[in-house]
Amino acid sequence: MIWNGIQIGFLQTLIALSRIIHPTTISYEYSAIVIKDDQKNVTRIVPGPVSSPGANVFIADERRNWLTDGEGDQLQKLYDAYHRNEIIHPVSTALWYHDYCSWLYYIDVRWTLISIALDSLVHTDSYRSTKQFAKRVPRLANEVNMAITEQEATQFYELRSGLVHGGLGEMSADNQHLYRLMEELLRRVIKRAIIEPQFSAFLADHDLIRNTWSLD
Repeated sequence: MIWNGIQIGFLQTLIALSRIIHPTTISYEYSAIVIKDDQKNVTRIVPGPVSSPGANVFIADERRNWLTDGEGDQLQKLYDAYHRNEIIHPVSTALWYHDYCSWLYYIDVRWTLISIALDSLVHTDSYRSTKQFAKRVPRLANEVNMAITEQEATQFYELRSGLVHGGLGEMSADNQHLYRLMEELLRRVIKRAIIEPQFSAFLADHDLIRNTWSLD
């Protein structure tokens, strides 16, 4: 990202990774670059993108809208790993989708993007798409110490189709819970893949996924 010709990839990456640790409404709305001379005097202040995408962000679960001290330490380790390890597709794609979701208020819109991101992690073939998602998402969840059933995975995937073709109207409490569950899964998978290159490599290898997570 560039503000007035100034590269700010550091801030963009740090905020995106902070949302992987725990989602908050930290945004660019009140951000700025402060430029100083050799004597530490402020020579220029460049406002952040106060009205562009990313200026305002939203979270699906408002019970806690901050990072703890421990999560700050996790963020430092995640940031170091992000720059130490090569982030490859589909993890890089999933990270982008997760961050883009934070710019969107409505869960039914975010639902589709989270589904696409998870699908990119488990989808290996152009056929039996629902079954690939239903069978492999629970196994993906098991890799990051979460419990998701095939029924929940199937429901999430099938509801995506309903959202695309007309929406669900008012979001039920059960569906809100299901959405938060899948968003949490995506965060945990991205975090592990950034920290553990071998896990990222596994997710990038369709043949290995087919053999390890068979649909039979």
